[in-house]
Amino acid sequence: MTDSIAPAGSAFSYRAFTMFWIGRIVSILSFQMLVVAVGWQLYVLTDSALDLGLLGIAQFVPMLLLTPLVGHVADRYDNRMILLVCQLAEAAAAAILALGTLMGWLDPLTIYIIMALVGAGRAFEIPTMVAIIPALVPRPVVPAATAWFASSNQIGMILGDPRIQDRDDDRDASRARGRGGGWTGKQVPSFRGMNPDVRPIVRGG
Repeated sequence: MTDSIAPAGSAFSYRAFTMFWIGRIVSILSFQMLVVAVGWQLYVLTDSALDLGLLGIAQFVPMLLLTPLVGHVADRYDNRMILLVCQLAEAAAAAILALGTLMGWLDPLTIYIIMALVGAGRAFEIPTMVAIIPALVPRPVVPAATAWFASSNQIGMILGDPRIQDRDDDRDASRARGRGGGWTGKQVPSFRGMNPDVRPIVRGG
């Protein structure tokens, strides 16, 4: 009889889940880079912290409005096709943003619309990723695989968060000042890696 309790690491003995898990981390990393880049560009275009807040709303509202629908879609339609469409839509959005930047026609309204579409894609993508796990591993391994999926979200966010490097830089700078190698003159605040909703508010006086 098959043991109903599978070891947590056994999920990675299935190639499909392993590739799925790695792909999830890569997907989160790419989304983190997209959000930071778009936030910087929007601030360059508008010089407004309020517009950065609206950017967050543009991503959140589609996810909120589509919540009653996404579970039904994930249960009724092919999960692989849903994920494929979502990933292609997000890739197309990034390509349009890059093209608009290179050609100079990208404006704040276009950015809001594109990021709203990205938010809509993610609204369908995340529940579908959870729903597809039972198709990747045997039933006894599903709880462990689901836990590993949750960990991939955290790993991707940690690896994709540039503020971690900033904290390391700040720690090294503090050590340098403690050894008598401190700065002279006024400290210039660094915006690199800060949350795009907060970073532009901090200005050197």
